[in-house]
Amino acid sequence: MLKSDAQYRACEQWTRDEAYWSERYTDWTEPATLASRSTPAVQHRLRQTAYLPCKSIGSGATNPRCLSHFILAALAAYLCRLTGEQNVVLGFVVKARFGVDQHVPGMASNILPIQLTVKPDMDLSSVIQQAARGIQCGLQYQRYRSETLRRKLKLAPGQPLFSTIVNVMPFDYDLSFGGHASESHNLLLGPADDLMVAVHTLENNHMLRIDFDANPACYTTDEVIAHQRCFVNLLKTLATSPAQLINSIDLLDAVERQRLLVEWNATECDYPAHLCIHQLFEAQVTRTPGAIALVFEEQTLSYAELNTRANRLAHQLIELGVKPDARVAICAERSPAMVVGLLAILKAGGAYVPLDPAYPSERLTHILADTAPAIALADTAGQSALGDTVLASLTVLDPNILPERAATNPQVPELTAHHLAYVIYTSGSTGTPKGVMVEHAQIVHLFDVAKLDDAQKKNQASTNHPVWMQQALWTNT
Repeated sequence: MLKSDAQYRACEQWTRDEAYWSERYTDWTEPATLASRSTPAVQHRLRQTAYLPCKSIGSGATNPRCLSHFILAALAAYLCRLTGEQNVVLGFVVKARFGVDQHVPGMASNILPIQLTVKPDMDLSSVIQQAARGIQCGLQYQRYRSETLRRKLKLAPGQPLFSTIVNVMPFDYDLSFGGHASESHNLLLGPADDLMVAVHTLENNHMLRIDFDANPACYTTDEVIAHQRCFVNLLKTLATSPAQLINSIDLLDAVERQRLLVEWNATECDYPAHLCIHQLFEAQVTRTPGAIALVFEEQTLSYAELNTRANRLAHQLIELGVKPDARVAICAERSPAMVVGLLAILKAGGAYVPLDPAYPSERLTHILADTAPAIALADTAGQSALGDTVLASLTVLDPNILPERAATNPQVPELTAHHLAYVIYTSGSTGTPKGVMVEHAQIVHLFDVAKLDDAQKKNQASTNHPVWMQQALWTNT
């Protein structure tokens, strides 16, 4: 085989083969992949096997050439559907043996890059025709090694010719020993770069065995199972309806559709729709008064301590005339005082209007003019950002300075869950920032659903996204 390869590289056929492949792939583009991440190849593989009756895909299963065309076209259509890529390059495994080399033991197979143009409004029969032409042309130049082509194109290690490989093995893997049937399995097909779809014909039981061999660093077991299930469904559909448009093919079976649309969507649950945000916090204070509620640098506050601070400030806000739906601006740096201020506004019945001291003055002025608050909570940074002119028109309290007021929870009888909790403004990237008024009930609903997620991991205060408030208030609940 080495002698034969040396002779091939010294003949005109090698020159013609190199010219053919170099011309086709001069302009390298990133090949489509089903993986959500990329890593170097590994020696071990993640394998999932499925069996499909040959009759499920018709006469093509018994014709090796047609089977290769069908599998290659189906996989190209699947990649197009999932990635949106219309220029699909797949690796196609060939034997690359001729003459006496066909009888010499050894590994000589090659992988040809087969390029297909797949559009959502095409039917599979059109893609099959492309696959047939691509394979037919490629087979004429199959001895030119793909690794040689990589070097010719000067591709870097992270630039693959193809990500997904098709290996159709239309020969009987079933062996019989003394009348006892057996089934052979490939233990290793070389390093796993991305994904290989290997199709075997099992003549004894008229089945196709479809192996998905994936790089475990690129795919999880669940991902491989899902891709294989959808691909098998695609094969069945395309075999019975080859004229169906690719974008209209249903990739899900009944079980998967039930899981996605019904089981995973069964999220309806009861939640305390009649309660306000701060009332949920107060309930937590009763349950775990000594538990840590807030950590900031070296400072910590328990639920009871945080509640007491917020109550004192809330009573002062009520004395200043804060009522349900009254807007109260808060312009402060991220700190315990900011959390105290937000809670105090809610406890007083008001709706907070978050202002970041880093906002441009034009944005601050617009929001204040639009919401017309009479009171503002502002620390040193906030007061500096607002400026003397704005401060002169507001009653300003520093949330770091707590008044001597009652530590008990304020009672605002007229306050309901349908009063405003806050008014948040859009970024203004498409024009003037626009305010969105959000009620307590809306946040409590989201707050209750969010318990299903690990919100503690992503809790970060932001004046652009005050949903952090309800996450922070139920930490440790």
